[in-house]
Amino acid sequence: MHFIPDNSCHIPNFSGANLPRCDQGDREYYCCSMITIFKPCRCASDLKKSDIESWDNAFYNHNFNDSEMAIIRNFNICYECLDARDDYRAQLKKGAATVVTGSWKVIDSIENTHDNCDLDGPSAI
Repeated sequence: MHFIPDNSCHIPNFSGANLPRCDQGDREYYCCSMITIFKPCRCASDLKKSDIESWDNAFYNHNFNDSEMAIIRNFNICYECLDARDDYRAQLKKGAATVVTGSWKVIDSIENTHDNCDLDGPSAI
């Protein structure tokens, strides 16, 4: 751990294992990880109301503030970039994708793809 004095700009940088994905994998593990990161606690029993409660319910019952929700929505961006890279690589192997360097049409099409993005993230979170 490293202490960061109060500052208006904080960027979380996790070392070690990757954070779980919100769109794939074990949902309980994902919810447990997010609760552990964002819910203040003194011991593990503070994270859930009871041993019977699922991590998914604890996640939905916790009131995340706006900045925490923005961070949670942005955790998945790295995985989306890796998925896009892998999809593009698969297209190149099939011969379906063409690469044009220095073309303004390619740059315009890349910039226009952000017009249809859902910046609020998934509504389930």
